Amino acid sequence: MVKRSFVKESSMSDEQLQKTASFLYERYKKDERERKYASVRHILTYLGIGATIATAFVSPNAAGAIAKMFYSPSFSYDPNGWKRYNKGYLRQSLRRLEAQKLVKYVSLDGQDVVTITKEGKKKILKYTLEHLEVKKPESWDENWRVVIYDIPARDRSLQLVIRDALKAMGFYQMQESVYLFPYPCYDEVEFLRSFYGVGDMVKYLLVTKLEDDAPYRQYFGV
Repeated sequence: MVKRSFVKESSMSDEQLQKTASFLYERYKKDERERKYASVRHILTYLGIGATIATAFVSPNAAGAIAKMFYSPSFSYDPNGWKRYNKGYLRQSLRRLEAQKLVKYVSLDGQDVVTITKEGKKKILKYTLEHLEVKKPESWDENWRVVIYDIPARDRSLQLVIRDALKAMGFYQMQESVYLFPYPCYDEVEFLRSFYGVGDMVKYLLVTKLEDDAPYRQYFGV
């Protein structure tokens, strides 16, 4: 788990929010297809991507209300949307989220809908960093992934958040700013690089041969 957060989440742009929520959505979307009860994490993630929930849909007296799931141009429209979830449970979850000031009710195109708040954006970032993990493949391709970062000393907080994130994902620290991992993890590293705006300061290397790698093979069990 990443314990530090360098970015001021309350000032997240819509682009950063979508990028963060989309990354988290990709982590669990396969499992979500069969889910009937929307969890808090899933609700906030969908709202972060660009979904809305019509208040008429979650009203106890709603009859035939339509709930469109995605209106974001970067995602395809899901005709079932929120309708696959248990409506009573979804309504209770939304009440809790509103009480925690993570969602709010607004008018959009003449319709009352539920959207995410600044506090909800912070929660999405927290979920994303906590679930920033690399899935282990069935077999190792015998290539090493090396991440090197060169962040100025004046940005100590940024150094720490990148270090903590790499350690949380299971990287082995070879040197002060050099980390090793055996499995593909470009997407995860690119997310960190893009979200924190470190760009060229963080390098992802694919290494086909690593001298004296026996200790590292033993460490990772490959």
